[in-house]
Amino acid sequence: MEKEGFDNLYDKRIAILGFGEEGSALLDYLRRQDIAPAVLDKNPEIKLDTDIPRRLGQGYLDRLEDFDLIFRSPGIPLLLRPLAAAQEKGVRLSSSTELFLTSAPCPVIGVSGTKGKGTTALLLHTI
Repeated sequence: MEKEGFDNLYDKRIAILGFGEEGSALLDYLRRQDIAPAVLDKNPEIKLDTDIPRRLGQGYLDRLEDFDLIFRSPGIPLLLRPLAAAQEKGVRLSSSTELFLTSAPCPVIGVSGTKGKGTTALLLHTI
C-alpha cells in the first residue's frame, strides 16, 4: 500500500496539534519551507511569534475541520473524539515521522530497541 505524499502542502490549511519538542521542531521545519501552520495546544502559556496562528488553552480542539491536515504529536491520543470527528469530515491526520519517511530522498532504516542502537547504526553506516 503506497502512502499519500506531502507534495502540495502550500495549498493546505495545516495545524500542529501538540507543541512539545516535536511540534516545535516541525513548526521550524515548515516555516523554513514557507509554510505557515497553526499551533494547537492545551497549554495557554506557550510563547509563539505573533504571526503564528494559534488555538491555545480551553477550546484548542474546537473546529478541527477548519484544517485540511493536522500533524498530531505522539502525546496526543489518537482516539480523542474531536480527532475522529475531524477525520470523518475529511481532515487528514499525520505526524512529523510520516512527513519525514515519505519525504526523505533516500531509503530510511529505523533502528529501535533498548540496547545496541549505536553499534547497529555504526555497522549499518560502515556497510
